[in-house]
Amino acid sequence: MQCLARSTALIVRVRDRTELFRETCRIAVEAGAFRMAWIGGIDSQTLDGKVLAWHGGEEGYIDKIKLTAREGTPDSERPACRALRHLQPVICNDIATDSSVSEVRRNC
Repeated sequence: MQCLARSTALIVRVRDRTELFRETCRIAVEAGAFRMAWIGGIDSQTLDGKVLAWHGGEEGYIDKIKLTAREGTPDSERPACRALRHLQPVICNDIATDSSVSEVRRNC
């Protein structure tokens, strides 16, 4: 609950989108006990995206995250990309065995 309360307070007081995203990720890691959090954005014309803010994680990991809402790309079956395409949450309960994240996992 502390994470939700801190995030709500952040939304009320912060007006800069970059700061809001960065601080939301920090709160998720520090109060939500996540190892890493990131927020990405998608270009509505190309359907490709990039990570806009993050906190935590190992150095260089963020460079391995590829976002796209297009089908048929090498990265299109990753959980975040599937969520973008279908506009609904995708849950990955075990990244150690999920084949859709094996490339990212192997390179970290």
